[in-house]
Amino acid sequence: MPSLVYFVKEILGFGGSAIFSGLFYCIGLVLMLNRTSLRQAYKLNPHIAAVGLTFYLFALIYFFVFNSNPPSFTLELLNLCISTLYILLLMRVSNESQAYLVWIIFFSTLLINILLIYSISTNPYFTLGARASVQMSNKGNSEYSGNPYVYSKNGLLGFVISLLMIQLKPILVKNYSFLFRIFLHINLWLSLVVIILTQTRTTFLALAIILILYFIFLFKPNKEALKPTKAAYTFYGIVLIFMNYINTKFHLFEIISGYYSSYAAQIERALLTGGNLGRVSDKDMSAMTRVRNIEYFFSEWTQNKYNFIFGYGYRFKYMDVPALEVFLSFGLFGLILFVLLHGSLLFYSIKALQSGSIFQIFLGLIYFHTFISIFTAGRPTDFPYWISYFIFMRFLGVTNEKELKTL
Repeated sequence: MPSLVYFVKEILGFGGSAIFSGLFYCIGLVLMLNRTSLRQAYKLNPHIAAVGLTFYLFALIYFFVFNSNPPSFTLELLNLCISTLYILLLMRVSNESQAYLVWIIFFSTLLINILLIYSISTNPYFTLGARASVQMSNKGNSEYSGNPYVYSKNGLLGFVISLLMIQLKPILVKNYSFLFRIFLHINLWLSLVVIILTQTRTTFLALAIILILYFIFLFKPNKEALKPTKAAYTFYGIVLIFMNYINTKFHLFEIISGYYSSYAAQIERALLTGGNLGRVSDKDMSAMTRVRNIEYFFSEWTQNKYNFIFGYGYRFKYMDVPALEVFLSFGLFGLILFVLLHGSLLFYSIKALQSGSIFQIFLGLIYFHTFISIFTAGRPTDFPYWISYFIFMRFLGVTNEKELKTL
């Protein structure tokens, strides 16, 4: 997971080294190796894979033939090689692994949440109100930088998986132990704390949509669901005592109120900036960047419509709005593939919410973070997007353990 890579890089003093990240991901690929015959592979979701892999091959062709950003060639080639190996190895992971992946996601998100809290608590430069992240510095450089987005998404993953495991039946065990139920509640609220500390708008919006979908599709208002367990009584009793102590000593509720007021002001400023296309006195700089990019897009559309048939080339311009950049870079054909990909993902995500599998429901809910992100952050060919798409291709809507084919 990128968030774990960031922490390890800082601990070992590698800072922003892209080579170290690549080596770390390669270790992950090695760990994915198993005894499955090279002649065998588990099926992908046929509908998602059809458009997803076509879009991936389309992007590869543009990368080699129509590359508008040559300086990034080596790094991008490394990311694409890792991405290709990842989907090939995913096809050799059995469908039965979904039962184990639920536990792996839970424990890994809990670990990363704890590592982030540890990092900011031992960082003398961090102050409450700043966006939480593992701060990294390059050798010989006194300036620090961090990426709150990856930790924000990890917090969202942890919140969703904990919420689902608290409500739904256990997997691989008959019942959860008393201690593990406490850990479920710890990770649920620790994840929410991380989301608040990282202050990422995309994650906040995704969380709101996920909670709405959860109450529509999953929450069952029966007596059993609303009846607290002994673990819940114990955990929340301790939390209330602890929060009362912290509030008395450190004015916790004032800090929370400050975070809320600051974030609400940011949201309002961003909405006003975007809604009025920057024609406001108090501008949000992040929103203004997207406003300028949108203005650039429409300027190009007005003057050079025919260029949008084939696009301007691979990673032509950073738009910070992937849905627009895919049209600018890959043209009409790329945009059609991109829309079909997300249309199929949206369909199967909604369908997954009606399944009985925790992992399928988890994927269905988490997709909405990706869906929001394609309008708010990054590039359509960023490495994390490919990894997310490949996971959805491999597992979303694929539940039959015996569905094995020979290549």
